[in-house]
Amino acid sequence: MTTIILSGVTILFAILFLDYYIKYRNLRKEVSGIVLKLNSPLRYGYYKQGLTAKNDTEKFESLIYVKELDRYSNGESKIVIDKIDYGISDSRVSSSGIDDFIRGCFKSIVKTSDITWLESEQNIKDQRKEKLAHLKEIIK
Repeated sequence: MTTIILSGVTILFAILFLDYYIKYRNLRKEVSGIVLKLNSPLRYGYYKQGLTAKNDTEKFESLIYVKELDRYSNGESKIVIDKIDYGISDSRVSSSGIDDFIRGCFKSIVKTSDITWLESEQNIKDQRKEKLAHLKEIIK
């Protein structure tokens, strides 16, 4: 009789543990997905970099597309290069040379106003508010 009761209690605890473990795992997946979205780049934009070919006669302008990772209160942003539009299709200037030069001169902290942003700031604020509200909803 005692073994039957003990077996029943053990099975009940195993079922409850499994249920809570599955709920915890699903919650963890949802929260990590939301945190990844919150850590995603804030905005996308570009800036122009004027360049001159080695022969000093050809001048061209490259577009450097960037992602904003963080925005600071002093009017600066932390950015990373997303891709580079070289701005020249001439075979005399190698795209790898342009790429190396631009990446060598790249500064990850720039004035926010120096970048031409491709998304509206209000849209970004609304998206972040929605993500935070969704995160609060899941945690409850």
